[in-house]
Amino acid sequence: MVIGTVTELGMRVRERREELGMSQTMLADRVRTTRQWISYLERGKQTTEVGMVLDTLRALGLIVDVRTRDPKS
Repeated sequence: MVIGTVTELGMRVRERREELGMSQTMLADRVRTTRQWISYLERGKQTTEVGMVLDTLRALGLIVDVRTRDPKS
């Protein structure tokens, strides 16, 4: 899946969390943050911290794959 916006990232985080049967609180405990922060991320809040985002993705078993996009597309 290619993610191009913070909103799309949040949607994928929510989908994966639900696939794993986790509540926002369970995920927050695993990432060592608050349920509110997870909620912000899932809603695509622009100011979420990159380090915490990466910790959250790791907790969900998701990886980030950085690729070069053709500037003409």
